[in-house]
Amino acid sequence: MAIMSFCLYIGVIRHNIFEIISIGTESAMDHIREGFILIDEDNNYLSSNPAALEIFPGIKGLMKGDSIFSAPGWPGELKGLEGDVAEFPIGAEDTRYYKASISPVLAKNTNLIARIILIREITDNVNLMKELESAAYLDALTGLYNRKHFTKLAMVDIERALRTDQTIYAAMLDLDFFKKVNDTYGHAAGDSVLKVTAGIIRQTIRSYDLLGRYGGEEFVLMITNLDLEEAHKLMERIRENMEHCITNYEDKEIKITCSIGLAEFTENDTLETSVKKADEALYVAKKSGRNRVQVYGSTSPFYV
Repeated sequence: MAIMSFCLYIGVIRHNIFEIISIGTESAMDHIREGFILIDEDNNYLSSNPAALEIFPGIKGLMKGDSIFSAPGWPGELKGLEGDVAEFPIGAEDTRYYKASISPVLAKNTNLIARIILIREITDNVNLMKELESAAYLDALTGLYNRKHFTKLAMVDIERALRTDQTIYAAMLDLDFFKKVNDTYGHAAGDSVLKVTAGIIRQTIRSYDLLGRYGGEEFVLMITNLDLEEAHKLMERIRENMEHCITNYEDKEIKITCSIGLAEFTENDTLETSVKKADEALYVAKKSGRNRVQVYGSTSPFYV
């Protein structure tokens, strides 16, 4: 009898211990900030914590035994759960980024019996990396390629154009009397003009034309697959759009024009020599009265 009572006591104690462990585990899962999802070896849903439900609201509609892949909004990056780590975005406009760590649950005989998926948000890290990457190749003010990255991309464009026997043109654009804008309205107004200029050029050229900020108020372009007349007309459209544009800054209307130098890339050219020729043509355009397009080697301010 005493032995039976002792065994019963031990059984109750063990039952209580297991119950305490279960309750404690559930309570811990409810309070951790990481999303927790438990699935069986066949990727069927077993349980999750509130943090996981916030990340994947579609899980709320799952019953135990339903495929986790049937949850609405389940990311494609988590369609295969054999890997250790997966990163994925959620949302279109206000995109959030997450990292999932997938751990197997093994029986004593090492057979897979379940998987634990832990999800944590990494949005701040992803955004920081994007900012660092952008800083490496984009001009902070205009959002255009900086001079260093433009040079790298231009080399690729040149190699491709030469390989496919396409024409190449370098163009240099400079704002006329830009110093006067800074002196009259201040450098913040000058920054606004530079941003507007970048937008005008970007909207005027083709999507695959290469554009960068060369420095100060100078912009550089690399144009391919046009003949000389077409390339000149494209530069003229930029010049005209700049001439008719007004930058509004603190209730002031600022108008400014630009001068452009255009040079064809020849078989003896390099990127440096072609840009230098465009810069020389730009110098002629400015000396000839500004607000015009000058083709390198042409005796007249405008190419006909």
